Amino acid sequence: MDEFKRANSERERKKAEAEKAGSRRGKDDKRERKRRETEEVLEKRRQRLAEREAQDQAEELHFFGGVDDLTRWNDELYELREDEAQGFADIAMALSACLGSGTLVVPSYFSRMADALRTIDWNTPLTKIIEDANADKNNANGPFVDGSLFQHLYYYTKLIDPTSVMFIHRDEDINGRKHWLLFRTTDGDKLECWEPLGAGAHQKIRHHKKFVHDMWTVSHYLMGAEFSKIPQSSKYTVYPFGVQVDGTSCGFWASAACLLDISGVHVSDDKVVDTLKKLTASGVKNSLKEVWTSWRIGEEGLEEDALNRFLKPFKTQREAIMNSCIASRPPWISRAEEVVQKPLAKSEALRAKQNAPDAPAEDSDTYVDLAESTGLPQMAEMKTMADNFCLQLGENRQKLAGLAAPLFAEHLNRISNLNGWFNVDIVSEWATHLNNNITQSDTVVLQVGFWNQLGTNSRRKKGKALIRWWDRWLAGTRKWFKLGHTSAIVLPIHVPSHWICGFIDFDYKYLAIFDSWKRSAVPDGDWRQSYHADIFRVLMEFIQRLFLSLENAIDWEEWSIDPCPENQPYQVNSVDCGPHTCFTMSCLAARQTTDRRNLNQIITPAAVQSFRYVVFSTFMKLPKAPIDAGDNEEVVNDSDRPILVDTSEESEVEASFPT
Repeated sequence: MDEFKRANSERERKKAEAEKAGSRRGKDDKRERKRRETEEVLEKRRQRLAEREAQDQAEELHFFGGVDDLTRWNDELYELREDEAQGFADIAMALSACLGSGTLVVPSYFSRMADALRTIDWNTPLTKIIEDANADKNNANGPFVDGSLFQHLYYYTKLIDPTSVMFIHRDEDINGRKHWLLFRTTDGDKLECWEPLGAGAHQKIRHHKKFVHDMWTVSHYLMGAEFSKIPQSSKYTVYPFGVQVDGTSCGFWASAACLLDISGVHVSDDKVVDTLKKLTASGVKNSLKEVWTSWRIGEEGLEEDALNRFLKPFKTQREAIMNSCIASRPPWISRAEEVVQKPLAKSEALRAKQNAPDAPAEDSDTYVDLAESTGLPQMAEMKTMADNFCLQLGENRQKLAGLAAPLFAEHLNRISNLNGWFNVDIVSEWATHLNNNITQSDTVVLQVGFWNQLGTNSRRKKGKALIRWWDRWLAGTRKWFKLGHTSAIVLPIHVPSHWICGFIDFDYKYLAIFDSWKRSAVPDGDWRQSYHADIFRVLMEFIQRLFLSLENAIDWEEWSIDPCPENQPYQVNSVDCGPHTCFTMSCLAARQTTDRRNLNQIITPAAVQSFRYVVFSTFMKLPKAPIDAGDNEEVVNDSDRPILVDTSEESEVEASFPT
């Protein structure tokens, strides 16, 4: 009996040891797998860095007119920008005019035009509408003036007898995830949606009732239909292609589908879809790169050979009617050599003017101090330095211990990449830096969280809950706001997919919003008609309640509410709103050395690029710390959600008062 117990005990012991050894092997395998994955990521980064060093890109090669720096498309995490989608729309319409496909192509910002079309008489000729719009001096940025999207579409309606309208639409869901789709309306009241993802992956577009109605409004007007014939249904038919297998290439797939359809290739055909899958995202990008380059540097526009190389895998060829050009550039698009030089010439002229003996001292000093006196070398060398620093940070599993938020290599890559978006952590950390180091003693720079809570709670809470919230909020504000001492407040504001800067000047009784996106401008100065009217109302309520809590009255008749500040600088692409906002905050914070009326002389396209490295070099000085297990260090890349998701922006931000 004892022998039996000993044998049984021995078996149990051996079984326990085997399970323990298996558990250890499993953990070791998991660690090894994670180590290999990390090594693969680092190796890709090293290869990417080597490619950039080999290219030795200079500052003037950055995208201004649209052709030189297409190597940015090689990045597997790169997402098509809105200005690039506009470029493909221009190519597609020029091609449609030549091939007679009868298709107009509208980029993603069509809703404003749809709203304007609902306010006009559809029986009025197009020429009359544009003529009246140009005659109105108070409507310089209106939806129908020369240079507007409407005027460009009108140009093509004279060349194309439209039977269908395509919309390259960038959708954004409630969590901020973005995805490019291609829509097409026909004269038969049919709306199709071409989805790069596979079956079951499509999510109904956000605000689909409004956007679908906007598409019908624009397409019916352009095709000459009556206003009363606009369909009221918000339904559309989805065609899932299943060609996109990553989280960022959707814009390139949508643009390729648009060009193929106009060229006579039926993209819904199974053989065409199979060919697209074989090409992969990288192959499609390379083909589009050649089309784009030919369009920009060709003598007259897109060359026949470049288009046919794009169409060759689909066994389709098209011939130009007269010369080798198969799609002519419209009058408002110049050859790339001319366009690329314009911003540089302006930048050089500004530098020469500022270095002149009779130049105003404050303009020159401010520009040099904020944009050029960093001691950094040329742009290519700065990029190499930044990449090396990020690579070292990632290899050592370290982060920068920012005062507002920890900064990882991913954040720094966003700053040094000329096509990178600034997220909430970057802007908040820069605001903290300004508040602690640069601002005048009477100026306060707030963090992003201040507006996040002010804008949300002041509009959502009702009744007694709103009163209690305002009491707590104002009590926190009074800890740092001293009436008679605090002269100005600078605050970054995040609206969907865009950064703007709010500014409150108590000395001059001036409230303004600096928005670098030109289409948001309101030239007549009526803040009630501006894109940010709701933000103005919240800020005005905040100021009024703050004064009342300090037993002071406020007379709004004495205040200037400015939705379009004088000489507002504008971004030249769709990604620089973050750098523009941070640059504007820097200038407004240094009030004694910066005149806000000269911002467009200070914040130039070249200066914005340099400013990215000012921010980068500032953050490099932050202390380093090891990455904790719970840190969210990477931007999530989920193939089922076609966008880079920044989870730090989705989390609730606590009240951010300056220290």
